[in-house]
Amino acid sequence: MDEVRIGLIWPDRSHADRFSGLCNLPGGNTHGDRVEGARVVGLWGEDADRNRSLSESFGIQLVADRKEDLIGQIDLAVVMSRDGAMHLELARPFLEAGVATFVDKPLANSLQDALAISELARKHGAPMTSFSTYRTATSVQQIKNDQLQSLAGFTFGEFTGPGQLENEYGGLIFYGIHAAELALEFMGPGAERVRCSTHGGNTSATVTWRDDRSATVNVLGNASYVFHVSLYGPDGHHSVVPDATRLYPDGLAIAVEMARSRKEPLEHDAFIESIALVEAMNASLRSGNTEPIPSF
Repeated sequence: MDEVRIGLIWPDRSHADRFSGLCNLPGGNTHGDRVEGARVVGLWGEDADRNRSLSESFGIQLVADRKEDLIGQIDLAVVMSRDGAMHLELARPFLEAGVATFVDKPLANSLQDALAISELARKHGAPMTSFSTYRTATSVQQIKNDQLQSLAGFTFGEFTGPGQLENEYGGLIFYGIHAAELALEFMGPGAERVRCSTHGGNTSATVTWRDDRSATVNVLGNASYVFHVSLYGPDGHHSVVPDATRLYPDGLAIAVEMARSRKEPLEHDAFIESIALVEAMNASLRSGNTEPIPSF
């Protein structure tokens, strides 16, 4: 296809403005970044003022009366409600129609919904992905592939990001998903158990894997806004604040390429595991005990 046509589904978050600017504005974003070969052509949501603002600011011509009206008009559905509990039903018609779908973080607020979204995509042959843009950022991949080779593997990690235990969008998962996905991206799959505690608005979880790997995942609600990664291996250690400059163009470009090639950039288990991890963190907070990370 010459140009990937993007539709924004429930565009209540600032990501709608970021993605629209990257595709539709001649100068792209404030850093001059653009995502070439794609355009936001339509949107659907229930906030008429928000819809009008996005349409006028970014030249989005189709403001649909129903989300289903976008089917046949778009090549990529971007599901982007702040509340992950809405994502299953928001994504459903597009997945059932085989439309490539990017579900912005978090994929869902529960493992049950995450599995249902994955199953819909597989059943109907719809390419689907979901990720924290920190997970896929060029800066994070460079740290993994270039700067950390000397560690000969990681046996312990510390992953910190902002977030709140209580909010109207599902609590810990809304922003804590970033730190959880960073942990899994660096430490790898197979996390088994977690013990989580909270104090003063900050939440910390100790996560253990099947072998000798372990990590802490910290979600800070009462401290400076920062993302931080520390990794320790047999031959050294490395700490870094990942560069966030290209988070949005890097992430959107991956979704656009998925729509173009119809090849998924991540195995479904990768992003489902992050939902299972946060679900286990919440279970540990409720019980005060170490909890197993649900298998799926």
